[in-house]
Amino acid sequence: MESLMEEIELDVQKVVNGGAGLAYHDGSTVFVPFTAPGERVLVGIEARRKGHLQARLLKVIKPGIDRVEPRCPVYSQCGGCALSHLSPECQAQLKQEFVANTLYRLGRVEPQGVLQPFFAADNPWGYRRRAGFKVSWAGNRALVGFYSQNSHHVVDLPGCPVLRPELEALIAPLRHLIPALTVRKRLLQVDVASGENGVGVVFHLMDPLRAPDRHRLIEFAKKLGLASLIVQQGSRSSQKVVWRTQELFYSVDGGQLTFRPGEFIQANLEQNNHLVRLAMEEAKTGSVAWDLFAGIGNFSLPLAKRYAHVVGVELDGPSLNRARVNSHTNNRENVKFVPANLINPLEWPKQLIHPPELILMDPPRDGALALSRGLANGEIPRSERLLYISCDPATFARDAGILVQGGYFLSKVTAIDLFPQTHHVELVATFHQVPHHT
Repeated sequence: MESLMEEIELDVQKVVNGGAGLAYHDGSTVFVPFTAPGERVLVGIEARRKGHLQARLLKVIKPGIDRVEPRCPVYSQCGGCALSHLSPECQAQLKQEFVANTLYRLGRVEPQGVLQPFFAADNPWGYRRRAGFKVSWAGNRALVGFYSQNSHHVVDLPGCPVLRPELEALIAPLRHLIPALTVRKRLLQVDVASGENGVGVVFHLMDPLRAPDRHRLIEFAKKLGLASLIVQQGSRSSQKVVWRTQELFYSVDGGQLTFRPGEFIQANLEQNNHLVRLAMEEAKTGSVAWDLFAGIGNFSLPLAKRYAHVVGVELDGPSLNRARVNSHTNNRENVKFVPANLINPLEWPKQLIHPPELILMDPPRDGALALSRGLANGEIPRSERLLYISCDPATFARDAGILVQGGYFLSKVTAIDLFPQTHHVELVATFHQVPHHT
């Protein structure tokens, strides 16, 4: 990578997936974060990478019509958001374009007639119900915040307008508490999460918790009225509860799912309700359904209201135990949760033998490459319908291409904005098995 110092004026053509503006200079593509379509900007060329130039915005000479003033005072420093300088209408249009372009470019799946209208968020601010605050030090001052773009430098947050207010309100008290801990230099991160009934916190420590620190944490929890405070060394199986008055929960599809801070839940629970509703509309009803990458039961329990038998598959032990508790407390005894590594075909469980009517899979950002190949080549029994929930259009497009080549028909893709102000977008995709004609 060659470092450059050149300053030039550019015209931004469009904003591409990832949130950067795209421009051209002397035949080279230039990517400039925090720019808007159609604007004239002064940039500094920072690096020459293979096939493109990377630039830093120095000045907006002529603003684009979609530019708005970001609400966050550290917006251009923090790596959390990439689209806050664009109007909500522009963000929605861009995300729809991201999905359509990615489907065609990576999956060779024609988007016409497949993409449904974009499902925008009602509340583009103050929605995020979980976060992991990074902790570092500037002298004796604790920095509490998120990493800056493409680095491990912690941006100290004065506040965060995408967080739920009850989580944003924890930043200043944490910044005050951490220097008083004896293990302060061995504290890496603080996870925070908000349920409908309160707030929970997880302190990630590299050393065991000492008695004086336990006392300080309990006083901290009492003073702030926390529902739970947990310490963790290493994996989540090492979690120890320091303070708890109740388990956190959120509502979905008429039920309540309990969770602990640090366990995966959708960050935007209002949009999660829409996500589950859309998925259940596509799921219909039937006899047998599989929920792959089941987590704590976000889709399994709604499916159990509509199918006689549901198999939920999840590798993470704490999430699997949580899913079983949630199925019991919601009287969904027709769900069976089994542990398995769905990324490795050698570890696929024996329960995935007889063909179900529905397969729903909600993989992590890396997608479901092995499963898609298994469904395409017949290693896994085909279902009449397949629902694919994705948080990454690129890995979804790759997997969709495999499924379509393997005999599935992609009938519908709905993009849902679970992450306003960021370039991320969630997808609900419906596949049908192409019937074989004899």
